[in-house]
Formats: sequence, C-alpha cells, structure tokens
Amino acid sequence: MNIDRSWRAAARGLFLSAIVVLLSACATPRYEIQAPTGTTVPCNAATSGGPCQVKAQVAWVGASLHPVPELWLDGVVVPNALTPATGNVVGTLPMAPGPHAVVVTGVLSDGWSFKSYSATSNFTVLPPPPPTMPTGGLTLTTPVAALLVERTKSVTVPITITRTAPFAGAVTVTVAGLPMGATASPLTIGPMQTGGSLVLSAPASVGFGKSSLTLSGSAGPTGPSDTAPLSLTVGRATGPLIEANPTPYASTLPSTVTSRSGTFRVEISTGAPSLPQPRKARFFRGTQPLGNEIGFALGPVSTLGGAGFCDDTAAGALTRGVVLTGMPAGFASQNVFTFVDMANPHALRQVPANMQSSAPAPHVFQPRVFFSADCSIALVASVNTLGPQNHLVQVFDMMTGSPIGSEIPFDTPIFSALVKTTGTTQQVEVKVDTGAANAQVVNRAVP
Repeated sequence: MNIDRSWRAAARGLFLSAIVVLLSACATPRYEIQAPTGTTVPCNAATSGGPCQVKAQVAWVGASLHPVPELWLDGVVVPNALTPATGNVVGTLPMAPGPHAVVVTGVLSDGWSFKSYSATSNFTVLPPPPPTMPTGGLTLTTPVAALLVERTKSVTVPITITRTAPFAGAVTVTVAGLPMGATASPLTIGPMQTGGSLVLSAPASVGFGKSSLTLSGSAGPTGPSDTAPLSLTVGRATGPLIEANPTPYASTLPSTVTSRSGTFRVEISTGAPSLPQPRKARFFRGTQPLGNEIGFALGPVSTLGGAGFCDDTAAGALTRGVVLTGMPAGFASQNVFTFVDMANPHALRQVPANMQSSAPAPHVFQPRVFFSADCSIALVASVNTLGPQNHLVQVFDMMTGSPIGSEIPFDTPIFSALVKTTGTTQQVEVKVDTGAANAQVVNRAVP
C-alpha cells in the first residue's frame, strides 16, 4: 500500500512539471523594465547637490538561468545593480539629470531551450527642483487708523516697514479704495529704510464722505507682502462762515449782477403788469438758464433788494446764488430772502423778515446769509415770527439742501459761525448772543 501511494505522488509531480513546461513553452520569454519608464523621470536626490537616485525594477517571463539579469546604464554594465525580490528584482541607480538608457540582458528559457533576451528603457532624468529658500517677511503699520482731508488739500500718512530676515529688499506701498478723483503719491521704501510717507490728495472733484482704504506693502510677485486698513474722510473747508453781501439792484431795469468768476449772473427785469410781483429775477450759467424765474416786489426799504453769490474763486469752491428781494405779494412791510442752489438749480429756502411785535416800535430784521469757504455750508439768519426770542439761525448743507439740525433762537443781532475739525469729525460751531448773559455755543455735526 505504501508503494502504491509513493507511485501516485511521483506521477502527480511529473504531471505538474509537465504542465509547467508546457505553459513555459506557450509563453514568450521576455524581460519587462517596470522602472524607470516613461519619457521623463523625476530626480530624487538623497542629499542636496548629490546625484539623482532612480529606482530600477525588472520582471521577466520564462525561467531565468541566473538569479538576476545584467543591467547596463548608458552602455556601461552596473555590477550588482539589482537585488532579487518576489516576482522581480529591484535596485537604485545614481545618475545625473539628462537623457539615459537602461538595458537589461539575461538568459531565459522557453521550456525547451535557453536564449539571451534584453529590454531597453530610454528616458530623461529631470533636474532636481531648486532648493526652497526662506523668503522672510515684512509688516506694514501706520500709527493712524483714520484721517480727514479737506477737499482741495492733502494729508500725509506715515508708513513703517518691519522686515523679517532674510528679506532685506525694497517695499512698494500702494493704496486701494480711494474715492473717485483722489490720488496717492508713489512710495517705495528702500532696502536701508524703515519707513516713509504717503500723500493723499483730494481735488475739488472728490465728493464729501468716508472711504475704507487698504494700504499694501509688497516686495514683488514672489516677495513678502502685508496690508493695513485706513479710514479716510473727505471733509468741508474749515474756518469762519463769511457773509454774502448782495449787490443792490440798479434803479433802472433790466439790471445784471455777475459772479466774480464771470460764470454766473442774475438778471433782474420787469415782470408782466398783470402780476402782483412786478419784478423778476433769473439765474444763468453762461447762456443756460438755471431754475425758474423768481418774482418779487421792492419793499419799503429798497436797499434790501439785491443779488449776490457765494463764488469763491479758489480751487474746489462751489458756486451758489443768493437773491435778497423786496416785498412779496400780499405783504406791506416784509422782506423775503430767497436762497438758490446754483449747482442743483432750485430755490432751497425763503425766509420772511417780519416786524417784531414785541418791540416798542416796528422793526425789520434784514435776513442775512453766510457761507463756508467752499460754499458747501450756509447759515441763514432771520426773524423769529413764532417764538419769544427775536431771531433764528439755521444751518444748511448745500450739497443736499437739507438743514443741519434744528433752528437756533437768539435775542441780540450778534452771532457768528465757523466750520471746525476734531479728529475725523467736523462741526459747525454757532455762537449767538455773544457777550450777553444768555450767550450760547451750539455745535452741529456736519454730515
């Protein structure tokens, strides 16, 4: 029985060997270079500046006469280049960047005989990437978080640059978010400098208001950079409000009053006989009429009739018109002040100057108008027809025609006003009844 089992095992082994031989005979012997493959191979340097280390991996079909095939690199045999492994052999080849050829040769069997076979891989080793150099850094700071600049003026922004090694280069500073028309001076802080100054300018065309700016410092596309925020307010011209003294109308009609710049004029002429207001005033910019005609009649004090302008010829000043008329229809002793906006032609305000009933004798207070230096703020003083105090002062924003705060009542005809700046805010400071026991100082925030 043991002899029978041994015979069967031997027969089974011979059968399996025959199958292996037949399968080997069916497969074509060959070498397969599994690495390096492709047209390009990356360089993996073991040490900085050292040769590239390229992995070699070879497999084959068929029975090999030797444990490993022979490997040639660029026509030179590399001894012991490959190490046996499961199913293939592997190794690492040092080589320089550039074109290379790896050839594997050896003896393989197809099951019947042994023959020499080879495989070739042509490829290019890419240069190693340049070493990553630290770029360092920079920090941009400014000691101010918010600034105010009056229109037609400039403001200086101090800039400080702090560098982190190894960066030691120049830094270019720019500004984003400026209001339309505003400009910033160019600024480059040199390698040996730690700071500089930006100059922000607001010409006459820039609108009033606040803008959020971004200050940027950059050392170029590949260099370090940093940013800092800055709030910029374009404000009104500061200083006292100046009275607009009208030029009296000529006794003969028509009569013309022209602004100092010659751009604007008002023409006074005779109205239609059927109208209750026998005189009329019309504003012009050049030859272009502005707004509608304003009808009026001269009152008992004819010197109160006249026309004038807030026409500051300095850069950035607005041009506004003022008409002081006489007696309106239906009144025997009143005079009317008509306020006309020349930039947006329409009458903004009409203020009657009434007789004071509380006075021992009838008294007429002539309406008066005052303008800021840039003609953007106006103050109108008139008679208080309702309250116990004699007069009223009202401040107007000429950009919108809207009043700034409520009316300010006062008794004596002594008052003054100015535009002032505190930090980044502005106020109109109005003083009334100066020197009297009931003197007041009222501040109105400028929008």
